[in-house]
Amino acid sequence: MSCNRTRPPLTFVLLSAMCLLLSLPAGRTLAALTSHDGRIYNLTPAAGRFLVATPAMRGNYFRETVVFITTHDQRGTTGVIVNRPTMLAASDLFPTRNPVPIYEGGPVLPTVASVLLASQHPITPLRPGGISYLFGTFHVLRLLAGSTPHGGEARIYFGYCGWAPGQLQSEIARGAWYVVEGDRSLVFDAQPDWLLARLLRRVHPFAAADAFLQLQADMPRPQALR
Repeated sequence: MSCNRTRPPLTFVLLSAMCLLLSLPAGRTLAALTSHDGRIYNLTPAAGRFLVATPAMRGNYFRETVVFITTHDQRGTTGVIVNRPTMLAASDLFPTRNPVPIYEGGPVLPTVASVLLASQHPITPLRPGGISYLFGTFHVLRLLAGSTPHGGEARIYFGYCGWAPGQLQSEIARGAWYVVEGDRSLVFDAQPDWLLARLLRRVHPFAAADAFLQLQADMPRPQALR
């Protein structure tokens, strides 16, 4: 897997934001410009949806992350980060030739593997959007030993994200996350480094540009420019 990772250029982000703004009905455009945080859609957390980190997460482990929610109920919330690929594939760590890519899934149990599949699996129900989730290295090994879908239809994650009951809702209320409708094609997208910008464009017209400018402001400048 290539280690070259590029970020969307500023012109692309700004043009995309303007195109989205122009495509919105007048009332929704006004709401996007006048809302305190620019949010157009105010979804609640649910399995199968995305959590998209806001600029408020700067300096945090979850900075610039996109989390796919795998469970959300009275016991809490779990999910995996879907835009932090590693340079490894399954064939680098497991006795298989399968090139399923490996991701950093989150800070909880970072040595335990799980997998998302773009298909039905007998031992787990489908999540909304037609995605199966198997937790545990044992299940991953069994899956790889069988007729596992190849890289375009599966992702392996080490570690996961977890929130106690009410914890995620509290973070959302503080402006730490946007909740965006799930999209199976984005979970298995071949360019995960662009996922944050793509989802931010669905939140409100200027969110992607805001995030890009925040990132540029945080990057260290050459000594001659200081």
